[in-house]
Amino acid sequence: MSNANSRFVSVQCQACNCPGEIRIDQYSRRDGIWHCRSCAFKGRKNPCKGTGVKNNSDLLRTRNSFDKAKYRCKTGHGGYYKNIEFRFKSLQELIDEIGIRPVGMSLDRIDNFGHYEPGNVKWSTQKEQNRNTRRNVIVEYNGEKMCLTDAAKASGLSRSTLEKRIKAGCPDHLLFKKGRWRYKNGRIAEIA
Repeated sequence: MSNANSRFVSVQCQACNCPGEIRIDQYSRRDGIWHCRSCAFKGRKNPCKGTGVKNNSDLLRTRNSFDKAKYRCKTGHGGYYKNIEFRFKSLQELIDEIGIRPVGMSLDRIDNFGHYEPGNVKWSTQKEQNRNTRRNVIVEYNGEKMCLTDAAKASGLSRSTLEKRIKAGCPDHLLFKKGRWRYKNGRIAEIA
């Protein structure tokens, strides 16, 4: 048994006169105008790949960072993100704030105790991310706050020396003073 939808009609492409067959209902729906696949593809206004996130590697990198940060806030990330909120309403809002994610960078909060919100996010390299963690010890050296590793490089002292001085309770004004020091009876004294 056949119905009207299963019958085909022979047609010719309007652009290249290539012969083909099309179902009658589709032929009448298109007002008798038919293009073969190659002509239809050539006549598209947009190329095969669209302009969406999936087809743009820059937008895809940015979208991945956006989604991962949102997921960390949603799940709490093992308690670490328990009180951190994701306050960007859309990907476009993030892009307007800090731009498209550059290659080799990731989304970073400027203040680790703050939320993912406008004014508190930036793109950072892995080295910058490692310097901006809660477990890093931040000290002041020559009026500038920096992590202990950077301060050790700038002062010429070893990181282990600075760690020992901090653990012993060395005051800030003596922390970067060269020489050997000891902590005895609640006082810092230079070893001769």
